[in-house]
Amino acid sequence: MSETSINQSILVTGVSSGIGKAIAERFLQENFLVFGSVRKTDDASELQNKFPGQFMPLIFDVTDEKEIHQSVKVVEERLNGKGLGGLVNNAGIAKGGPLIYMDPELIKKHFDINVMGVIRVTQAFAKLLGAEEHYSQIPGKIFNISSVSGVIANPFVGPYVGSKHALEGISGSLRRELVKFGIDVIIIGPGVIKTPIWKKSTDLSAYDQTPYKDSLNRFAKIVLEGIGKGLKPDEVANLIYKVFLKNHPKARYSIDPNRFRNWMVRFILPTKLVDRIMAKKLGL
Repeated sequence: MSETSINQSILVTGVSSGIGKAIAERFLQENFLVFGSVRKTDDASELQNKFPGQFMPLIFDVTDEKEIHQSVKVVEERLNGKGLGGLVNNAGIAKGGPLIYMDPELIKKHFDINVMGVIRVTQAFAKLLGAEEHYSQIPGKIFNISSVSGVIANPFVGPYVGSKHALEGISGSLRRELVKFGIDVIIIGPGVIKTPIWKKSTDLSAYDQTPYKDSLNRFAKIVLEGIGKGLKPDEVANLIYKVFLKNHPKARYSIDPNRFRNWMVRFILPTKLVDRIMAKKLGL
């Protein structure tokens, strides 16, 4: 199969802003048929107006199986017998705070969206991607948006870290299972991105009465400074489009402007030493 032999349709979850919106727009610019999930109709209006007839919004929450399966019917009807070229599991949340004071329901919500949401959507659209016997079309590709937090555990984002670690493991199992159908499963692991998800994570006022108040203020400042130096969502979108065209993509791609600090140093230095460095930086 040549790099031009591709199915020019893709589904991206969470396209209302940030990385998801940038990915959808990148593929739309290449004349793909793009399905994008949003929770409210208004969230899709900009892409609909800019790419009429080419962008199709799907109204579903990744925690709602009924809505997801209703959207499968919409996609099937629009594809009219063709398969789905790709699925980008992008929808996710990140809320900050110390684990011992965090509401267990909020922790659970991270896993429900960031992990179970990926599973629900992947299961629902698996057949359209080619997960069935005697599939006669080109199998699709699945992209799971992880994070540097899928490998490295930073403090005060425990639920996000845990959910992304889980996503990395599940993606590996899924990749090996889907070899049977020729469907690639690719993990994308960005560093800090200039996206609203991280600004939301720095609202830590709920923990002002805990012993972590000063450390959380330092943490919020570091996160906001990091966002200013972070990647643009377009950079992640460009990487995904490039990988989508590959015949034999790697299992995981990292894109991180602070690769040496975030990866090399933390894997070279002893874990306990890194703990002490982090503790000093955050006043722990």
